[in-house]
Amino acid sequence: MRRLFAISLVLLSTMAFAQEIPAPPQAAAEGQLFHFRDSEAARDTFLPMKGSQPVEWIPTEQGGYVKLPLNFKNTNIERASWDIQIPLDLSVAGGIEFDFYCQALEAASQLNIYFHSGDGWYAMPFSLDHIEAWNHVALRKSAAAIEDKPEGWGNIREIRLSVWCNYDDADTVAAIANLRPLSQDMDTLVITAASCAQPGDPETPGYTQFAMQLSQSLTDLGLDSCTIADWDVDDSLLQKVKTAILPYNPVLPNGLLEKLETFVKGGGKLVVCYTVPNGLDKLLGVKRIGWEKSKLRSFAGMKATAEALPLQPNFAHQESPHTTVVEPDGPGRVIATWWNLDDTDSGLPAAVATPNGVFLGHVWCDPGGENVNLFLLSIMNYLNPEKERKSAIASEKTIGVVLTYAGLEDIRAKQPADVTPEAEMALDKAFALREKARDAIKGERWLESIKFTEAAKRQVFETLARQAKSVAGEQRGFWCHSAFGLPDSNWDESIKFLSENGFNTIFPNMLWGGIAFYKSGVLPIYPDYDKLGDQVRLCLDACRKYGVKCHVWKVNWNMAGHPDKAFVERMKAEKRTQVMKDGTFRDWLCPSNPLNRRLEADAMLELVRNYPELDGIHFDYIRYNDLDVCFCDHCRARFEERIGHAVAKWPDEVTKEPLWSEWLQFRRDNINALVKLVHDEAKAIRPSIQISAAVFANWKVDRDAVAQDWELWCRNKWLDFVCPMDYVDSPVALMGKIKRQIAWAHGVKLYPGIGLSCWKQPRDPLNLIEQIQAVRRYGLNGFTVFNFDNYAREVLPIVHLSCTKN
Repeated sequence: MRRLFAISLVLLSTMAFAQEIPAPPQAAAEGQLFHFRDSEAARDTFLPMKGSQPVEWIPTEQGGYVKLPLNFKNTNIERASWDIQIPLDLSVAGGIEFDFYCQALEAASQLNIYFHSGDGWYAMPFSLDHIEAWNHVALRKSAAAIEDKPEGWGNIREIRLSVWCNYDDADTVAAIANLRPLSQDMDTLVITAASCAQPGDPETPGYTQFAMQLSQSLTDLGLDSCTIADWDVDDSLLQKVKTAILPYNPVLPNGLLEKLETFVKGGGKLVVCYTVPNGLDKLLGVKRIGWEKSKLRSFAGMKATAEALPLQPNFAHQESPHTTVVEPDGPGRVIATWWNLDDTDSGLPAAVATPNGVFLGHVWCDPGGENVNLFLLSIMNYLNPEKERKSAIASEKTIGVVLTYAGLEDIRAKQPADVTPEAEMALDKAFALREKARDAIKGERWLESIKFTEAAKRQVFETLARQAKSVAGEQRGFWCHSAFGLPDSNWDESIKFLSENGFNTIFPNMLWGGIAFYKSGVLPIYPDYDKLGDQVRLCLDACRKYGVKCHVWKVNWNMAGHPDKAFVERMKAEKRTQVMKDGTFRDWLCPSNPLNRRLEADAMLELVRNYPELDGIHFDYIRYNDLDVCFCDHCRARFEERIGHAVAKWPDEVTKEPLWSEWLQFRRDNINALVKLVHDEAKAIRPSIQISAAVFANWKVDRDAVAQDWELWCRNKWLDFVCPMDYVDSPVALMGKIKRQIAWAHGVKLYPGIGLSCWKQPRDPLNLIEQIQAVRRYGLNGFTVFNFDNYAREVLPIVHLSCTKN
């Protein structure tokens, strides 16, 4: 991967040799949100937060940029931040775009831009592909997370720009230029349920998440869309669009239903997902029957009926656990039913088309899945027949536009000298398929062109995947959150697939704080044991068969996953669970209780005793969840014994100095005690057993925030290897984290965690390859990927073409 090699060279040099910031890319003056006469004027707009430094305005021939000093050396600031005093109305904008420069990106753990509205914020992280070069950043509103209670995109009071500190031993500099609203096509409107969002409500993230996923599918199809908060919708805006999509809108704000009624009367069309607020069912032309849960783990996807839409695929994969059931109320038809995982038809409507739009029985939750985007295209084209043509033309133009490449010609021009014949052949196929896509466009065979385009993109993936190099002898691991292997599979099939694709280590999640998926003498055994058997034994047998190492993954303290309710209630009755500040119980065991530490240790040690071929045991959740625990009676008694006097105002006194620092160390000591206990006793049972842990990425912060002092565990050699969960989308950001973690590991083997399933694009094999290569650039001898699931099924065969071949 040519880009990664260039990045690694820069990373080795940037901290030592600061370069002048080049002029930013030229951009039209129209729409620019700032241009200053001098630095004083820039400082009046860019107000530094506490600890951050004033900005500078640097004029250039085509404009200028704001220089942002990142003063991380010898400071305690978590981030360098500026509140940009620019009021905005982004209600009809696609989002925001700007050019950003960072001289030493490895010094920054995260980049964020926030928009202050009402009593809350819209928050968007962003990443960069280039160091010591300008990066163009375009962020869509659909990707924004909601913090507290914002009042909509139409009333932005200020913008906050934050660069979070990755390590504090160096100062560096960043810059921003060409800040402007992101323009977009106004043909399709995605309406988010902003009015429903409430702080602390577990449903709130879904209001933006499902809108983002649906917008992503539209983008993948080459169809632009405008995302807008429900309270910002007005009649004048609806007059500009043809289709309005409600991705998850349980309740409509006052007046919106009437506006949508006017919109539909004027010829507008609706796509409504999952929820049907009062009045919207009548407008759409459906009748709500009820709500049904899948009789299996979930439905498999949506199967076309005899009344399917013209472009609709026979099957679209989407594993939804339940559905809202509606039927046409007047003219209309069921275009898809939910197909079960056992390959039978549930008979439940998954999608209903009416003259006014389409209703989908669940939220849009699998963009990029098998035929999912094609199903959406069939819906959009049914509502607006121009969409098929637009998608075909726009999609063809993106063939080869991947990573930093501008197209197929650019890929060919930048191929390495030692390119393999297989890679050359794949690129030749991509060129040929692109020609077929173009010919189909000329002949107005739109769907045919789209299919040729998809095939060409697969060849591009193969071309670039085959350019990666494999490294022999490294540990290639996967965390598997399921105790049963890959979905709808078994351990023999799962481990065979893992081994065939060049991975040699599995971390199966076989026990939690209150359940075990094997015949445990310590924890409750999962209820299907008699039917499904000992999952540790089944996994180990498969591992021995295919030459894969097995490190059993233990979720410590947390009883919330697969809970045995009787056990949890017994722990509560015995006052062994964590208690929050407000007195509420949490379904986690309290780490200060010696009985709980003994329980946790014994559960891990019985694995070492009972499975002699087991390679290792693996800590996870080896921490507190946050600073809000634990304030139980046991914690109080033990802390007061520790400090030698009573705490009069419990728990308020311990959450501030002079007791705060001692309280944080008390929490750390409780967690440390379990790590040391398991290490000492496991090594006494079997010295060869490997002990490892999945840990949060930023030890300096997390040792206080969650009491996870993994630098100490490595320094004391209580771990044989450590896996920081570096779940970032950008390979450059990953490299920055690794650079810091190497020092914290103190020579203990470091196998960074790569967050495949957590990425915005978890089906991207090229990003997985680039992140693996990033780990290798630091000379590390292994990595661990999360999670062994259907995303892994899709990407590993491509990664194995070269990156994990040997």
